[in-house]
Amino acid sequence: MVLDSLCNSVNDALMETISHYYGNSMQTFCHLATEWNYMAYEYTSQIPDIYEQFVSQCHELTNIVLGVEIPLGTLEVVAKATKLETFLVDRDQLLLATEDQELEIDEISQEVSELLRKPWRALPAVEFLKETRKLIKVFHSLQIKY
Repeated sequence: MVLDSLCNSVNDALMETISHYYGNSMQTFCHLATEWNYMAYEYTSQIPDIYEQFVSQCHELTNIVLGVEIPLGTLEVVAKATKLETFLVDRDQLLLATEDQELEIDEISQEVSELLRKPWRALPAVEFLKETRKLIKVFHSLQIKY
């Protein structure tokens, strides 16, 4: 599933509805903001809780792509998702809590790497777009044609 440029339409009710209907089958979830630069969620402070509930209900998730403004705490929550193979995050979209951005990003990268049990880092925008296109292209080619 790909959510692209939905502005402030993403909230806990939408994420709950998605997980209710697709929680047992959805393997890939992408939330991107390719058309406008905006806050993708109505209430930023709720994002980690929204994602914690979402990933706990989507048992088949193996790929998550986040290309929207997102607080660092959300990364840890998402990394705890079982079976997670691919986790792409646009580094330029991270909402940081302190002015020491490099230290903050390094610390969260280490924590996410430990949770995923493999090296991980948020990607610079150009690399993020390249990897996201590649991932979406692969999954698009796997779709069953009727």
